[in-house]
Amino acid sequence: MPIHRQPIRILKPSLDDFGKQTVLRGIIDNDSLSGLLTDYYQRELLPDSNRRDIIEALEKEVQLPDIELGMRGQTFTMPTPILVTLEDPTYIIDGLQRVGSLLRHIEETPTAKNRLGAIVHIGTTPEWERERFHILNTSRIKVSVNKLLHNIQGDCAALATLHGLARAEPDFPLHNRVCWSQRVSRDHLMTAYTYIRVTLRLHAHLAPTRSAGGIPNLVTGGTRLVERIGLAMLRENARRFWHAIDDVWGVKNLTSRDVPYLRGSFLSVLADLFCNHVDFWTDPGEAKFSLPYPLKTKLKIFPVYDPEVIRLSGASGKAQEALYFILLTHLNSGKRTKRLTPRNGSADCSNFQLASDEDEDEVAA
Repeated sequence: MPIHRQPIRILKPSLDDFGKQTVLRGIIDNDSLSGLLTDYYQRELLPDSNRRDIIEALEKEVQLPDIELGMRGQTFTMPTPILVTLEDPTYIIDGLQRVGSLLRHIEETPTAKNRLGAIVHIGTTPEWERERFHILNTSRIKVSVNKLLHNIQGDCAALATLHGLARAEPDFPLHNRVCWSQRVSRDHLMTAYTYIRVTLRLHAHLAPTRSAGGIPNLVTGGTRLVERIGLAMLRENARRFWHAIDDVWGVKNLTSRDVPYLRGSFLSVLADLFCNHVDFWTDPGEAKFSLPYPLKTKLKIFPVYDPEVIRLSGASGKAQEALYFILLTHLNSGKRTKRLTPRNGSADCSNFQLASDEDEDEVAA
């Protein structure tokens, strides 16, 4: 049964060397996008949530990387010097998510001017395309979220001030111990993603900083927080929070990051505990973080190396709620009065919200 197809129009074509073969480069006419075919080796179009970065780039009219196509044949015409028409069936080898996102974007915004560049391989076979697909999708290394945070910190005041604190203040417990690069080195105690996310999460009662993980949410939450309390207060609170952890359990002199209290889950739970109780905040407007001496003393004897605490500190989901309860019980133990005062008036864990599972330091480590 013949394949239903339509000619694919390539604008501004040019020939280019590609390894040992010659390929056609150009811009795909948007009217031809729906005529591109896919074969068995190709992935399905992913949900919008998985294509968030592509969709946002299209909305901002940011140029996307070229896609790769394979024409199973060698028939083409050149009606004008700036147009090549591919007459044989043309398949998407790499870039289905970009094509699908652009088609959706054009449908929703008919006046959109976005275009996709393409590299067209001529005379391909299904087997060659499959091999090329595998090469592209197994050898490609995804850029670390830590490197991305480093790259955009100049565009967000909250990220910039936290970046500067960790890089430029020698007395800061995490000075030069946060990974802002592709790979985590032996000297790094945590990733930039964990450092930023936990510091912002500490302030969730002041701005929406407990949203699901991801750079856009960190930028949005950080921006809202700075609008609320200012850069100076954010910097001071971050300094106090990480110094408190150093004072209680030790950070500056660590030679390994393999300690339970620096894991993403433990830090998220601790930040939530501090955020959810008014005892750790002072005026103006409960915006200034402080760890009172009696509570610091109580935290110092918390059994961070207990096997159950170690297990919970490296887990996600309901384990975080259990760890929250253990910490809360420890701080309130032995007290008939002056127990921690929850922000919503409830003494249980109802203020606790599970941290995002997108804890990149566990993966990077």
